[in-house]
Amino acid sequence: MGNGFSLVTVFVATNGTLASSGIAADLAPGAIGLYRPDYSIGNAGNLAAAKWFQIAQGRREQVPGLGSKKSDKIAATRISSWYKVVAEDTASLEIGTLGGFSFQCDDNIIFTFRIHSNIVNIGYYNGFTRSVVVKAPCCNCGDSPCATLSAQQIQDIVDQAVGKLNAAGPDRFNGTDVRLSTFLSFSRTGSGATSAIRAAAKAQPVQSPLASDITANQFQQDRITFRGFVTVGTDLSVDFYVPDSCEQVGTFTVNQRATYPTGTSAEIKLLEQRYYSYQTGHFKHLHKNPDWNGAFTSYVVDGAYYDTYYIVAREYDDDFSWTDKVAQDFTVIVAFPTGTGTTFETALTAALGSAPQNASGVDVSTTSTTSTTSTTTTSTTAPLIP
Repeated sequence: MGNGFSLVTVFVATNGTLASSGIAADLAPGAIGLYRPDYSIGNAGNLAAAKWFQIAQGRREQVPGLGSKKSDKIAATRISSWYKVVAEDTASLEIGTLGGFSFQCDDNIIFTFRIHSNIVNIGYYNGFTRSVVVKAPCCNCGDSPCATLSAQQIQDIVDQAVGKLNAAGPDRFNGTDVRLSTFLSFSRTGSGATSAIRAAAKAQPVQSPLASDITANQFQQDRITFRGFVTVGTDLSVDFYVPDSCEQVGTFTVNQRATYPTGTSAEIKLLEQRYYSYQTGHFKHLHKNPDWNGAFTSYVVDGAYYDTYYIVAREYDDDFSWTDKVAQDFTVIVAFPTGTGTTFETALTAALGSAPQNASGVDVSTTSTTSTTSTTTTSTTAPLIP
């Protein structure tokens, strides 16, 4: 976002219709319009020729004389970036495979997994990290060391590792039983020399007080990410030790990235609440009061999903001449019920050029079927909730 800090204004549309006549002061509560410097209506046909435009929304008359809410002046020549985020209603859990092993006889093989999430990293600054050790057979090499393990021996090592990882003991953190199986489930994929460890993240309970507290830092806290490591050496009790990648005797592959729902009504409502503070003289110190601002009105519909448009721009009246002040940009976020922002997007594209966006319907639903010989993974494209 430009210099890293923006004053943010959030608009939540009730539908995809934009005002087609009148001035900003005439907007009905919840209605949104685009306006040019002469206060006339802006649209896809005339915004490109305007020096700047503003986004405005009518609001309920909770404070007499408050009037319509307006963005700062938006000019194509002052745009840092603008983009669209398409709502997704379904989360996918992270899946990874630790394989490609190169074990030798008599090795002490250390399997390590390091887990991260917003909540986990509060309790464990470097991620929740745990290791298990499996002893490779000596292979009856005698005085001539041999490096080759049979396919069955490799499979046996992987099976032992899977069992130990699933049964790894607890870490009693602050009176809570925390262990690897709290976050991940482990299974073997493949067989013989191609045996590998498949780790799949488990869905975590949402910490509702954090999700609803407008003073919290994150809306989404329970997305689990992790990495796996495999090394050889002595039996270690220091779990936070993870050697350099050049010492690895296996390869970790991420098969499915963790995602989380975006554009939910709860997320957009939280944006409304947090960023309204930039428009009130009380700023943020009243936010813990349930009646924190009598002028605030939410236009979010509970249970709905929203596509969001982000516009990051420099102030139009900033002449960019040298001064001792810090240059500052602003951000405008406009949320439309998913799939209804076409008219708005067309107008912005005409004025600002095409915006990058994430693709709707990403692979979010994955089913894995695991046996002792193979693993089949299929993905489907999840529809968006209308």
